[in-house]
Amino acid sequence: MTREDRISRSAPQSGSRRHRAGADLRGYFCWSLLDNFEWADGYSQRFGLVWVDFKTGADPKSSALWYAGVVSRNGLLPGE
Repeated sequence: MTREDRISRSAPQSGSRRHRAGADLRGYFCWSLLDNFEWADGYSQRFGLVWVDFKTGADPKSSALWYAGVVSRNGLLPGE
């Protein structure tokens, strides 16, 4: 399963279903934009939308590009 699959099958779909059912849903955000230091795991777990290379900079992951599409469409595509 890809990162995009994990993201799209979690909160956005759940939020969309709840909104259609009448919940007052006004927004959604991804938990972590950048890979960062976690107290329990240090830098070993990388779960941000942007890959941080501490020597050369940062690059968007494919999940960041996917999420940019969701934001620009203001929602998921059918089947996402």
